[in-house]
Amino acid sequence: MIAAALRTVAPAKLNLTLEVLGRRDDGFHDLISVVQTIDLCDTVTIAPAPQRSLRFEISAALQRSLPLPVEGELITRTWDLLIEHYGPAAIDDRAAVHVVKRIPIAAGLGGGSSDAAAFLRLARAFWKLPLSDAAAIDLLAQVGSDAPLFHAAGTVLMEGRGERLTPLPDQPTAAWRGVLWTPELPSPESKTATMFRALRPSHFGGGDRSCALAARLQQGLPPRSEDLVNTFERVADEVFIGLRAARRRFAAETRSLPHLAGAGPSLFLLNPPDHGDVSFTTVVRPLPRAACAVEPVRLVSTNA
Repeated sequence: MIAAALRTVAPAKLNLTLEVLGRRDDGFHDLISVVQTIDLCDTVTIAPAPQRSLRFEISAALQRSLPLPVEGELITRTWDLLIEHYGPAAIDDRAAVHVVKRIPIAAGLGGGSSDAAAFLRLARAFWKLPLSDAAAIDLLAQVGSDAPLFHAAGTVLMEGRGERLTPLPDQPTAAWRGVLWTPELPSPESKTATMFRALRPSHFGGGDRSCALAARLQQGLPPRSEDLVNTFERVADEVFIGLRAARRRFAAETRSLPHLAGAGPSLFLLNPPDHGDVSFTTVVRPLPRAACAVEPVRLVSTNA
């Protein structure tokens, strides 16, 4: 264990494409998705402490009711898996983890999974663990299907359950901008599982749109609105009460049709027109992998 505190960011993600290919024999679904981490980030800090602790702080920007225990479960699961793998002698549990939440919860943006991946980056440096990138991805796959992509970060082609990752050329911060809105809607318990259960065989595809966008990005071209696709668009209005009205409001204010972010209910536009009211939205831009580095931080005591 090192004596210094460490900090990193945990970025949200946008699924530029998300195509569900079919249901597997093990009950999971195969998918293919072009994913981009964005500059809407939580902040995760780890510091030496007398005993293990995990604390969340809600930023002023988040006004929603937040099911934080669910978010904490993902970090706790990652922590426990490290202890199982390396033993208590290597992971001595004398650490405090502090998460500042800015990413809306259960909103299709991957905040909880990103926090878990950020904690793993910190843990590897904090306890000086001989954890390879491949091993980190394998461990995160046990935490959640989309957790591995946050270890890769940047622009990624995600396949399988989410554990097969192919890095794509990083999108420069100025390549495009998006506007993002998370409407306050009632969400079903086990939201993502509910969305998958709502899909019917006729909704499954072959992944052509994702492959086409990946090829476009490989050529150094930015994504366009017409490149975006999300299988969950087919069932989202059935699952989220009020989403259809929220979508209409977004479209009326911006004069553009929004896209569903991940499993929802967040909505976003890519390169929105200059006209229209976007004051209720958050402007986001691509965030490259390099921005997710672990950095030392000096903690100031509040008792001084």
